[in-house]
Amino acid sequence: MLLGLVAEALWMYRAYHNEHQLSLASYSKSMAAWSWFVPILNIWLHYRIM
Repeated sequence: MLLGLVAEALWMYRAYHNEHQLSLASYSKSMAAWSWFVPILNIWLHYRIM
């Protein structure tokens, strides 16, 4: 299960990196990964990024 969470966080980081390449993103690239590990950000940010 832990491996699945790490894989999803990495997938989200990579997908958000691609959005930055297209200039569609509104958050920094690292926020896609950090939103899974910082408790306050985990509540709402990774849903907004997805």
